Amino acid sequence: MTYNIKTENIALPNIKNGIKSENARLNAAFDEVIKQFPTVNGNRLVLPAPSENGFCTELYGTGNSVIVSKDGVITEPLEDITVNLFYSVIDVSSGESLHSDSAVVIKIYARENTGKNKKPAVLPSVREWRGGNGEFVFSGVIICEDDSLLNAAKQFELYISEMTGSGCLVKNRRPSAGDIVLKLCADMNVGDEGYTVKIGEITEVCAVTPKGIIYAGATIAQILMQSGSGLCMPMGIIRDYPQYPFRSCMIDTARYYMDIKYLTEVTKYAGFFKLNHIHLHLNDGAGEMETTFRLESEKYPELNRTVIEKCEDGRNKLYTKKDWIAYQKEALEYGVEVIPEIDSPSHCGAIGMASQSKEAAENGFENIALNSWQLDLRGDMVFKTAAFVQSVIDEYTDKSNPVFLGKKLHIGTDEWIRNSELENYGLTAEERNEYMRKYMDIMIKYVNSKGYEPVLWSGLNSGTATYAGKTPISKDALFQTWALSFADVDLQLRENYSFINSNDIDLYIVPGGSYYKRDLNVSEMYDTWYAGKFGPDVSVDEGHPLLLGAETAFWLDVSCAGSNIDTFKLLKNQIVLVCEKTWYGDKTEGQTAKEYMSRIKRLANYAAGANPGRYVKANNGGVVLDYDFTGKAPLSDLSGNGYNAENNGLLFNNGLRLDGEGFVSTSLETVPNPMSLEMKLCISSDTAENAVMLESRDGTVYFNYNGTGKIAFKRKGYTYIFATKIPTDIDITVGITCDERNTSLCIDGTDKINAELLKCEYEYIPAEVRTMYTLQLPVKRLFGGIKGTVYSFKVKQ
Repeated sequence: MTYNIKTENIALPNIKNGIKSENARLNAAFDEVIKQFPTVNGNRLVLPAPSENGFCTELYGTGNSVIVSKDGVITEPLEDITVNLFYSVIDVSSGESLHSDSAVVIKIYARENTGKNKKPAVLPSVREWRGGNGEFVFSGVIICEDDSLLNAAKQFELYISEMTGSGCLVKNRRPSAGDIVLKLCADMNVGDEGYTVKIGEITEVCAVTPKGIIYAGATIAQILMQSGSGLCMPMGIIRDYPQYPFRSCMIDTARYYMDIKYLTEVTKYAGFFKLNHIHLHLNDGAGEMETTFRLESEKYPELNRTVIEKCEDGRNKLYTKKDWIAYQKEALEYGVEVIPEIDSPSHCGAIGMASQSKEAAENGFENIALNSWQLDLRGDMVFKTAAFVQSVIDEYTDKSNPVFLGKKLHIGTDEWIRNSELENYGLTAEERNEYMRKYMDIMIKYVNSKGYEPVLWSGLNSGTATYAGKTPISKDALFQTWALSFADVDLQLRENYSFINSNDIDLYIVPGGSYYKRDLNVSEMYDTWYAGKFGPDVSVDEGHPLLLGAETAFWLDVSCAGSNIDTFKLLKNQIVLVCEKTWYGDKTEGQTAKEYMSRIKRLANYAAGANPGRYVKANNGGVVLDYDFTGKAPLSDLSGNGYNAENNGLLFNNGLRLDGEGFVSTSLETVPNPMSLEMKLCISSDTAENAVMLESRDGTVYFNYNGTGKIAFKRKGYTYIFATKIPTDIDITVGITCDERNTSLCIDGTDKINAELLKCEYEYIPAEVRTMYTLQLPVKRLFGGIKGTVYSFKVKQ
């Protein structure tokens, strides 16, 4: 059946003071064209043409290149789709052009559909769906027709098995009903990350690249996990692809140490929800210590000295090169490119100190420090400083053996010399601006010469604003627009700089700070924010060719003593917001915050191969674990959640007899806060000092800490203690409760005692008003160092 493309004109640009040329005829042609909608001829858009000969109209950009290509070819949509179009008018003789930064908006209608199946609810939403009738029942077999897809097929298999709890296998056989078939289709128009899924008796998944297949796996896994034990999918067709090519979150690992294993979990989680970058801020000051350079350096050991010397076990609070390389490789399996940031010429006290080291002198460098956290760019120092910073970066970018495996490298470049400090350094604002612009330009060109794409905090400004000036700055970079006082969005558009949205008003989190958000209200932001919104009065239309995406930022300017899980709760909100708004784009008709939040609740608790929030099941009464060690089935979980325990060398005799060596293990790692624990036991006075009561990779609970007879707990470099001495050699009931900030202890129903911070392994001890006293209850191994008898153990959320 012939499909006649039907369109509807929605909106013309509202251009009040657009870009103008000295060519008056070009201006007139542009003004004429921008007031007109395109028409359709067959499967092509026909753009409005200037009435004067010698001028033509082209598409400068399209908000959906899958449905409307840059040359105006229309692909039939599976559902009605609104598309933003950006015009460019060209003087044919001179080649000069003018383009619109505001969109002409049209709607392209899909053909009538009689299928009854509704669009599957996943996170992020799929872009296009055409419902069929009937249901596909998964056989458990994935057919891989191309050997180059084997790694992607294994990831596909992992996604389904982890999210559904049902095993599946990758095979090479003739497809039959219920199978999922994976194919590479080079001629598809869905981009490098897009894919299609045709769900019939057999499900056929097609993509241009293995990455598209992996993303399809994440979508299908979410659909299957919601179908229950039947492993079913509604029949229909999915065509899915990202609105923006750059989808990311930033983590301040300089000022908040996150161990590499946990960082890997967070990265996998982000990748499962189709973020394709993780930006890691590696050097700075404040937070947990005065100055930090988190990545191991053999060339300039001074970079790492403060972490090693001023933190307990400091050498293990660095990322080794070996671990960093392995982490990046694992991230790539989930479709995530890691963007390392070596920040300069501010926030880089460690680099300034390293420039004064004997290793720097041996390499011919001199002191480049301006002060304790900035480098000197004045006069010829801009070249000397750039040379040393490049020498630092060289250690990680050797083409024969690189430590940085991605395609992008972030070079910082924010906040050099405030206006109030200019006089201290003998500079005018104009001089400061020109030196900074020169430094940005030098570093951009250097990073490009190393084969990486530079990313930097945007300092592109105009007029008399900070960093405005005459020194040209290379366009061969990606400019991260964070503060409108430092970056002029209109200038970036006018001068054709590619950029992403990281505006601090909407997308920054600083726990414990008072100057930025402490968390994101994702329900509210779903309705009010989109990737093109940079502030109350600054926005860019969706799909503008220079706006490449968005990135949230998690900063730890001040230490709060939070655990990794506390931190992830905030990161999760950033991830689920940016994944939806950069993959699917702004909400469309019929989508609501309520529906969005319901998807988050169902789908975003964990990801395949990653559970950084330590999500656990709880029954209707909120019980997670319930062991009665005096009963007939002492290791059975009475909560009904199936978390049965395993005995490791202990005896039962009216309770579990604890000998200080044997232990009970569970299938859980940790129960996150808020939670409560009640355990009935008798602790022998023969129990050793610092006896392990509960432990997991997320922390440890001790009894008789340092011989005090008290309970203490340790996680992420912070040790907390309860002031109450625990009775021994008698039966007692110990209750531990943790809310969003405090952890309390109760013995036999007495008044609760809050935990106190006893020890901090980092240089800076957090202020009491900001300190978090949270316990993420470790339950992987129970009672390993305790002597006595335990009768019951019950955990609720």
